[in-house]
Amino acid sequence: MKKYDPAMTVERMTVSLASELASVVREAAAADGQSVSSWIARAAERQLSIRGLNDVVSEWEALHGSFSAEELTLARKRLAR
Repeated sequence: MKKYDPAMTVERMTVSLASELASVVREAAAADGQSVSSWIARAAERQLSIRGLNDVVSEWEALHGSFSAEELTLARKRLAR
């Protein structure tokens, strides 16, 4: 996975969204005090982080086996704090 570097140059992209989703994104960006571009960039960064975390979990499970239901329940409780 290629890492995102905030110091990289900016590239203009065109993104198509369903009208209702575009409206909600604009509202969320305004509520967060960000431009739509910044808001979508941060959402993309979070999605890439999740992908990276999934890779880490897959590697761990390949070495140690799948997480048990008890381990997953404990992890969910810790994340909910």
